[in-house]
Amino acid sequence: MSDMITFKYLREIQKKERSSSGLCKLDDNFYGAVSEYVLRKKRIKDRGKDFSFKEKKEIENIGPVVKSIYDTRETKIVNGAVRAARTGMKMDNILPSEKRLFEDVKKKLVDEREVFDSVLCPKEGSVAEERVDEDVPDAFLKIRIVEDIPEFVGEDLKTYGPWKAGEIVLCPDSFSLMFVKAGKAEDVE
Repeated sequence: MSDMITFKYLREIQKKERSSSGLCKLDDNFYGAVSEYVLRKKRIKDRGKDFSFKEKKEIENIGPVVKSIYDTRETKIVNGAVRAARTGMKMDNILPSEKRLFEDVKKKLVDEREVFDSVLCPKEGSVAEERVDEDVPDAFLKIRIVEDIPEFVGEDLKTYGPWKAGEIVLCPDSFSLMFVKAGKAEDVE
C-alpha cells in the first residue's frame, strides 16, 4: 500500500472525503502507509537532492493535506457517534485506528443520554428538598450518590464526576435535583 501513496492520491482522498457525507473506503493501514510515504520523502529531501518546484510544493503540502483528511474524517466520526448514540446506527468504512475515537465518543454520549433519560422516567419515592447548609456554596447541594454517575460538564462548563455509589459530593443545584429525582442520588442534610 505504501508504494501506492502519492501526493496526487492523497489529494484525491482529500477531495473525496470533503465531498462525501460518509467516510470514504480506505485501506486499514492508510495512516501507516502515509507515514512511510512521508518518511520516504523526508529521507530524499534530507539527502539534499534537488527537487523541481512541483516536488518541493508537494513535500510542503503533504502535512496540510493529510491533516485535512484526518480532520474531515474526525468530524464525520464524531457526528457518526452522535447518530449511533441516538439510533444505534453503525458506521461504515471506519479504520481500526479510528474505531477507538468512535467508541469513546459514542459511550460518553450514551452515558449522558441515560442520565438525561432518567429525568424523563424518574423512580418513585425520590423527593428533592432544597436545604440550606453553611458549608455548601450557593447554587450547590450536597448529595449522596446512590448509583454511579459518569463524568459530565455543568452549565458553568466545569467537569464534575465521575462519582461512585456511596460518595457524598457537592453538585450544582440543577444536576443535584435531576439526580435525586432520577433516584441516582439522595439529598444530604
